[in-house]
Amino acid sequence: MRALLILALGAILTAPAISKAVSAPPFNPNLRLHYGRGYVVLPARKVAPTHRKVDTAAIQVVASLYDPYHTNLVASQWIAGLGCPTNARIATPTIGSFTDAACLTGDPRDHRNFGLLLTKTGPTGNYAAGQATLTNVSGLTLTEIGWDLRSGSHCGGGAPRFDVVTLSDNVDHFIGCNSPPPTIIASSPAWARLRYDVSQAFPPITSPVGQIYIIFDEGQDTGPDYSGQAVIDNIDINGTLIGRGPAHH
Repeated sequence: MRALLILALGAILTAPAISKAVSAPPFNPNLRLHYGRGYVVLPARKVAPTHRKVDTAAIQVVASLYDPYHTNLVASQWIAGLGCPTNARIATPTIGSFTDAACLTGDPRDHRNFGLLLTKTGPTGNYAAGQATLTNVSGLTLTEIGWDLRSGSHCGGGAPRFDVVTLSDNVDHFIGCNSPPPTIIASSPAWARLRYDVSQAFPPITSPVGQIYIIFDEGQDTGPDYSGQAVIDNIDINGTLIGRGPAHH
């Protein structure tokens, strides 16, 4: 018996170590795969249907991150000096102003030319995203949506994109940067002003919205630019342009 115990103990001590695999994240019904590659993150809360007049001037765009595994490979931030300039102060050395041809109009409350930087470094399949939440939109009947996109930015079928969740059914409607194809309202070598037809969203938006998000979840393995980043500005909701974060009023 003693010999058997010694043999058993020896087997345990000499057995190869088994590494503990990191399990995949638990299923979250509010986490939806985008084309089987990136990830869409939607809050679990469901807004009760209401129909009210929405003050678009009160809408804010709040930058945030979804990075539950702390990969530190995504970014979302409003940065001064990065946006599309409308009546911006310049010195050449004469003091004057400059307006880009793509943004003859802008957010009149943006006095520091903010732009929203969205970045995803590394692979698209990484469980992380740069994102932003549009507040004070519940009950809004969406008729116009878009943004200004800086040249060199990634503009794919799924990133950057709007996720629009409708009130009555809590359905997520996708509006990708190039899918559906945008209408170019104005452009310059540096910027393009893009607008999207809400009836061409996936699926079409035909009822008041409850929540709107901007998601960037395509990484540096997604072409054609492989940049994994985009700079947007003057986010358009029914003709109101938002070109700064809530901390920059």
